[in-house]
Amino acid sequence: STTTTLEITDCFNDKYDVYYVAIRNFNSDNSANTIYLRFLDSSNTVINSGSLYSRADLALNSNSSFSEGREATTDRINIGTTNADTAGNLNVSVDVFNPYNSSSYTFINYQTSARELEARKGIAVLRQTSTIKGLQLKSDTGGRNFTQGKISVYGIKQWVVA
Repeated sequence: STTTTLEITDCFNDKYDVYYVAIRNFNSDNSANTIYLRFLDSSNTVINSGSLYSRADLALNSNSSFSEGREATTDRINIGTTNADTAGNLNVSVDVFNPYNSSSYTFINYQTSARELEARKGIAVLRQTSTIKGLQLKSDTGGRNFTQGKISVYGIKQWVVA
């Protein structure tokens, strides 16, 4: 069904230190729609207070000059923009580092492809040490719902210290 918010709970645990999140074919019911990512804490509550996130990215657009985006203090991570047609499907690859480690910050790097020949490559951090158990995707554009999409989460690496 259509929604403006999607939460994936209990997808991170202590078995892995690095996760891969595949966000595929997200689309919206009205024109362009900016999508944000936030993390869920150990109680699966959204971490959105104040200015706990920082991000930097490079937008690689075919119809304009490349541009840098950055936010030093924000309550969410801008991961891309959809459109309301099949050429506007948003696809994002996200690597999540240390989400379940309560003594480390949670970092991500991400790559986005959306709309015709538009891409973004970025990094971000949750500047709070806490146990992260999930994530939230949220529409930032009022009244614009997600109409399709698929999210897959994979544990890919556990660090072993000898």
